[in-house]
Amino acid sequence: MFPGVFERSRFDINETDSTVSVQIVRTDGGKEISFSGHISGALPESSIFPSIAEAAGFFSLGATGYSATRSPDHFHGMKLRSRDWTIQPLAVDEAHSCFFDDERRFPKGTKVLDSALLMRGIEHEWHSRPDLYLADDGHSLTTRS
Repeated sequence: MFPGVFERSRFDINETDSTVSVQIVRTDGGKEISFSGHISGALPESSIFPSIAEAAGFFSLGATGYSATRSPDHFHGMKLRSRDWTIQPLAVDEAHSCFFDDERRFPKGTKVLDSALLMRGIEHEWHSRPDLYLADDGHSLTTRS
């Protein structure tokens, strides 16, 4: 199982050959995320990625992520290992996130959705990474024994 702090939620997923829609709904009825999109032939012209191959290469190098724990200075690590980084660009029809839509965290105009990418049917494995902790200086992260 994935480490981290998680609450019970309902995942509503609808998928066809050309569309995907995902909603994560908390037990209080609030939506954690809501996304829908359809397969596109290319990334948006405004994307920072000049090509689909460069987007795949970027994400293949950044396949490690960290989850919050109940301790504000402790993070659990996971890494995605995939034999195939085949992705398809999605044209975004709707994208909402209770985290990124919070204007206290991200004031209006400070965030932009770059693009959406879809990976399907890939062989993959999840591997633990060393936990990270906030260092004594309060500004950097470190590992501990």
